[in-house]
Amino acid sequence: MVSIAVNIGQLTGSATQWGAGVVQKVMSLAAGMLALAVSACASPDVVPNTLLASGQPAQLAIEAPIGLPEGKVLQLETRLRDQLAQNGAAVAARSDDLALYRVQGVCSAAPEGGNTQIACVWDLVDQAGERAYRLVTEETARGGRGDPWAAIDGAVLTRVAQAAATGIVAWLPARGGLLAANPGPVISFGGRRFFVSRVSGAPGDGNSTLARAMVRALKAEGETVVASAAGAYQVRARVTVGRPRGGNQSIAIKWQLFDPSGQSLGNVDQKNRITAGALDKNWGQNADNSAKAAARGIIQLAPPR
Repeated sequence: MVSIAVNIGQLTGSATQWGAGVVQKVMSLAAGMLALAVSACASPDVVPNTLLASGQPAQLAIEAPIGLPEGKVLQLETRLRDQLAQNGAAVAARSDDLALYRVQGVCSAAPEGGNTQIACVWDLVDQAGERAYRLVTEETARGGRGDPWAAIDGAVLTRVAQAAATGIVAWLPARGGLLAANPGPVISFGGRRFFVSRVSGAPGDGNSTLARAMVRALKAEGETVVASAAGAYQVRARVTVGRPRGGNQSIAIKWQLFDPSGQSLGNVDQKNRITAGALDKNWGQNADNSAKAAARGIIQLAPPR
């Protein structure tokens, strides 16, 4: 199961800013995997728009993964490029080169049982801008007290790249050169619909206000929202509010997405600190801020249209 951490910002006036940290895709998880507010930096070498010797585009162009600290972005991008090439894929020299598919990744690291787990969602986007394939990889690193990214070293990033490359190459219809003229059908999940089933645990009017805000946010992203769970992807949320301390209190929202059969597809997690009691009555704009930031992550967790 994928869990996407959404970074939360500061209080502005009376409304809490729920920033879309690890979930803005440029996707985009990452979305849009998932849209991240992290700017992607492309590799600075080589001449752009390189073609293969045959004059045809490469199979893959690697975009800088998002969600990682700046110092680890290029490390993972380089390792993924190398692993794909070692597995026989034709990889463009730069992210803006001509290619049949663009590889976009969004990663998140979080402590788990005394260790650190890094989860990445990888999308292959075709030349029409449609997502053709999605792969989720998860790796565990030892330790991780404090900043979870401190436990993600080069060896862990190599494992992440190896897992991603193996899955991507296994999906490609042909290896070692260009794709076949007819790469085969792409699985379609046409008619994708969402149903916001329930929000629980929120103080004040949060349960109903957050649910309505998520409906508006999904519609604003161009998604179809229905009034029945039948055949729809279900969105649920659980709000947890901590005890007041020093005039403030913590608040966390776990948004969950389930497929039409009831299987969990992943979470979008939001955390923040607010003035104690600030949401005990009316959520107002806070509900919309939270839903807008989470909606892109929810969309990324769902299969492509």
